Order: sequence, then C-alpha cells, then structure tokens
Amino acid sequence: MRFMTERLELRPVDDEDFDVAATFFRDPVQSAVEAGPRPVAQDAAARAAVVIAESAVIWKRMDYGPLTIRLRDAFVGFCGLRPDLDVDRDAPETPPFLFYAVARPFWRFGIAHEAASACMLWAFEHLGFTQVDAVARPDNHASLNLLGKLGFAPTGPRRAFGTDLAGFSACADAQTIRHSAAYPMCCGRSISRARVLTVAVRSFTATRPSIEAPAARGRQPA
Repeated sequence: MRFMTERLELRPVDDEDFDVAATFFRDPVQSAVEAGPRPVAQDAAARAAVVIAESAVIWKRMDYGPLTIRLRDAFVGFCGLRPDLDVDRDAPETPPFLFYAVARPFWRFGIAHEAASACMLWAFEHLGFTQVDAVARPDNHASLNLLGKLGFAPTGPRRAFGTDLAGFSACADAQTIRHSAAYPMCCGRSISRARVLTVAVRSFTATRPSIEAPAARGRQPA
C-alpha cells in the first residue's frame, strides 16, 4: 500500500527504514520539537528500532499506521495515523492521531502540510472516521500553525504518548475535507526553491551513516 501526492510517496514503515530512522532521531533539534511517538531510549538506533517494531504492531492490529514520507525515493520524514497509545489501541471507535515529523533539511517546503493533508483524506474518505485528533508541544509554533491550517481546533491539554501536550481535533466536515484535498494539488514551487529542495535531498542521503541495529531490534514494544 502506498499513497502518492503531487511530490511525495507515502508508504508503511518497515525494517528497511532503520538506517534513515536512526539518522532522523540523532538530530537533537528534531527530537526537541517532536510530539510523538512515545519517548523511548535516547540512543537514536534504539529509538529507531522501537519505532519500527511498534509500527509493525499497529499495522497488524489496525487498518492504518505510520508511514514514511519519500521525495524522489529519498526519505524525508514520517507521517500517518496512530491509535492513542494510552487507551485500548484495538477500540475501533477511538479517533486516530494524525502525526507528522519532517527531517530538518526539508523544513519550510510544505512537506508536512502535503503529507498531513493526504493522511486526513485517508482517515475521512477511505477509513470512514468522523474525527481525527492531533497533539503538539505547546512551544512548537510551526506545528501549531500547521494544525490550524489543516482545520484542527484546540481541545485543551492532552496526555498522549506518555507526555503532556496540547490537544487538537478535526471533524470530517466539508470544509476540512475540501481543504485537505486541495493542498496536494497546489504545492508548486519556484525553480530556485525546487533546486534548494533537491540539494537538501542529496545532502541528507549522502551523509546518512550505516548503523547496526541493537539487539532490541525486532522486539515487541512494551
């Protein structure tokens, strides 16, 4: 299964994403702004292993799960839908959480907006949810602004992924769906901006180290 937007390919997280995930989690700035998944070991390789193992569990139990974001076959981040890990993750009536996390070289290119818009359409039109929740760190202004653009309304403090965060919710009304459908089709960038994005792809993939997975890799999450 995969989704295609104007620029991006979204596909389920799997074992082949370990190296790029470990590189992603090694960035201290990236980790500081991320609202989820649940905090795990600080070691980047251990964290990547837990995220991949947990993703497999979610996809096995639900009709949705975490996705990788790819641009021209290069990894640029994560997005997708997740169950609330603080409640019964098998409860079908529980609204899923929208999440997104884009690698720092690709910030400010509208990638999170494009990927999140596709995930909202997936939730509302294909999975049949009438509500999608989201959380963000209260000091992550970029994420707060993005949720507002996507049609999310604040719902107050929310305990999610083992952390106290700001809660948001969006309903499957016509305005939200129309907004989500429109964005992937109007993400054109100027030639100069496209060149910058191409350089970012090359830079991130060229410097990506090869990391051995720890012994915990493949273990089921707690």
